[in-house]
Amino acid sequence: NNSWQGMASTPQFHFPYAPYDIQQQFMNELYAVLERGQVGVFESPTGTGKSLSIICSALQWIVDNQSNPRSYMLERTPPVTASTGQDGSSATPTPTPPVKTRERACRA
Repeated sequence: NNSWQGMASTPQFHFPYAPYDIQQQFMNELYAVLERGQVGVFESPTGTGKSLSIICSALQWIVDNQSNPRSYMLERTPPVTASTGQDGSSATPTPTPPVKTRERACRA
């Protein structure tokens, strides 16, 4: 799997020690997902260093995109607009349905 196709260069992560292959792969994949503006779902066995891998990868992405991270995020965030009713009055926004937890989704 080559996540780096079309990207300028492979990032250098500031990991506190030599990362295991699974940690390096995790950081590379997370960085690539962030770079493409996508949403990723990652899993890895207990004790493989997920938390540190996420922190190092995400912080490196922020550093690499520090020139204007706010405008980068604003480009990817849909605008929030107020809606109005037919009579011109302010309409009540429709609440977002609650996110299903894994337990609830599996029981449904």
